[in-house]
Amino acid sequence: KVEHPVGGDDTRAFAPPYQGDQSAYFLSVNRNKKSVTLNLKDDAAKDVLWELIDNADIIVENFRPGAAKPKVIKLPSANHSDAGSIAVADVDGDGHPDVFVAGQGIPGKFSQPASSWLLRGGPGGVKLDAEQSAVFANIGLVTAAVFVNLDDDILPELALATEWGPIRIFKNSGGKFTNATKAWGLDSQPGIWQTLAIGDFDNDGRFDLLAGNWGLNSPYKHGEKRVPYLVHSDIGGDGFYDALEARFDVASQRLLPRHQLVTLELLFPFLRETFPTHRGYAAATLQQIFAGQLTGAKLLKASHLASVLLLNRAGTFEARPLPVEAQLTPVNGATVADFDGDGNEDVFLSQNFFAVRVEDYRMDAGEGMLLLGDGAGGFASVFGHRSGIKIFGEQRGCAVGDLNDDGRPDLLIAQSKGRPKLYLNALGQPGLRVRGSQGAVLRPVYDDGTKGAARFVSSSSGRYSRNSDTQILGAAGRIRSVEVTWPNGMKRGEKVTDPARLLELSAE
Repeated sequence: KVEHPVGGDDTRAFAPPYQGDQSAYFLSVNRNKKSVTLNLKDDAAKDVLWELIDNADIIVENFRPGAAKPKVIKLPSANHSDAGSIAVADVDGDGHPDVFVAGQGIPGKFSQPASSWLLRGGPGGVKLDAEQSAVFANIGLVTAAVFVNLDDDILPELALATEWGPIRIFKNSGGKFTNATKAWGLDSQPGIWQTLAIGDFDNDGRFDLLAGNWGLNSPYKHGEKRVPYLVHSDIGGDGFYDALEARFDVASQRLLPRHQLVTLELLFPFLRETFPTHRGYAAATLQQIFAGQLTGAKLLKASHLASVLLLNRAGTFEARPLPVEAQLTPVNGATVADFDGDGNEDVFLSQNFFAVRVEDYRMDAGEGMLLLGDGAGGFASVFGHRSGIKIFGEQRGCAVGDLNDDGRPDLLIAQSKGRPKLYLNALGQPGLRVRGSQGAVLRPVYDDGTKGAARFVSSSSGRYSRNSDTQILGAAGRIRSVEVTWPNGMKRGEKVTDPARLLELSAE
């Protein structure tokens, strides 16, 4: 209960009738409300306050400046990793949200593996889980992180997209994570992965992953015949960390520099003395060019450059490349919704990358790609003249939500060095709006008893984005009910009397 500090609540003056000298109306509407006094210098009192905040709709405070400052958590890292993507879920089933903070890189030492962290939620807020964070030490250059239930238990796994590394999967066993990348068949597919999205793309009730990559139309496009490598070390011996792009020529079995002599001599001036002609430089391997200076250098490779759909086959993934139109430029972000309302999950891809070297070409062949799903793991590409989406800049994060309450998912796209773009969905079939389902799995049940695609209401939607909590469920028929599975494993059916209405959910 909140009252004005001077005059109080207006209902104090609602009278007659009176109860003693107080308004009977005021007393009746505030019956059983209690107050509590806490000494916030006491840690136990702070824990009580945090528990009250967990169940509050609004917090009103008039503490002195600094008394209510945010809680700061230091993230220890021996290699000074920078934080990037964040994913939130209840990973141990205790009813409190936990937080994964991804390490995206190390300043001044690009390509060295960064560390990530896991924070445990509880009555007093979140605290660093040092034991579990050790599992994610030096895990790589993480560009996107999502929690998603990939098996039959109730606890979510963790999926990570990494640059110059694979898609990584961490199995959740009772709130403890172990690296299961090899078990899911992904350890041999390193790429320059940029984003992840969650969806049930073949309507089997299991969650699949869509992974955005550098594509097949970049300077690295000959990925199978000339596998891109990244050589990193203090190559020049000057105390500065270097990352050098190379390519492994499969035919000649040689590791070659990817860049021309005029580019590398700016960083390593001694090369012009060693190779006075371009002919000599072109005939040399990387080891010959940097004779004796690559000792101790580490290699990373990106042999898989296609953006792919990873279909969940109960313990392993079946990888399918996205349509060729989605491979023409890097995919920086992806978001999932049923845009046309046919009951099958669709995808929007944000595209393009312009920050290239002078000798390379801009990767600008995308205008934002809409892929319509067929419910069997296939997609049809929809170009801008049909979808209405035409964005020629560098698209980054993207998210969906019903911004005008018409039952259709709308689309918001961020741009690098450009204004965000908002597209309202005008032609999709309106679906059922479902609110209050954060962390739950939703699945429509039709009149004939069949079920549609499962939808996970996730806290993160790929790279630096989050979709609206209000979900729009498209339908292949009339929806009789929605099967709701809550994070604690409780499952129940919510009857739908009018598919055009908003379905409000509560875990209680």
